[in-house]
Amino acid sequence: MEGFLQNENSTRVIGIFGKIDTDSSTAVTMGSVIIIIIAFLFYFITKSTIMKECSAIGTLYAQGYTAKEIRRHYIKIPVLLTLIGTVTGYILGSTLVMHPLIQSSYSFYCIPNIKLINNLAQIICTIVLPTLIVFAINEIGLIRLLNAEPLQLMRKDLKRGREKKIQLPYFSF
Repeated sequence: MEGFLQNENSTRVIGIFGKIDTDSSTAVTMGSVIIIIIAFLFYFITKSTIMKECSAIGTLYAQGYTAKEIRRHYIKIPVLLTLIGTVTGYILGSTLVMHPLIQSSYSFYCIPNIKLINNLAQIICTIVLPTLIVFAINEIGLIRLLNAEPLQLMRKDLKRGREKKIQLPYFSF
């Protein structure tokens, strides 16, 4: 033995921390993108349903229901599905999926046994944040969509405006 290395000078230690940082940032980025895509998917499904039922919604407006009550009705399913999915994903991910990943790290690196600890930051990032993102995207979309007069809804006249024609110049190829 020639000497000891400090942790910050050891290539093996630096490699482990680099792998952890890379895996963490990739997981957060991909998870965020997937949640935003799912939120917009829920919004477009809800929008399609509202377009089919807009005459009934206009009638409900005319009978005295508020936009907030109707939005609450249409936002329940996306938020509940997201909450169920995130809780299920957190439980499965923290129990079943993490153990094979840790075992692969044991086989590649010489590290001590790792004890998994569930902390509040993980719960917020995996359960609360996705649910809030889905709620916010759908709420903003529903506010814009249900901002019509009852008569417009009953007539199914929800188009925002006329489509403008764009004149493209003629190109000879």
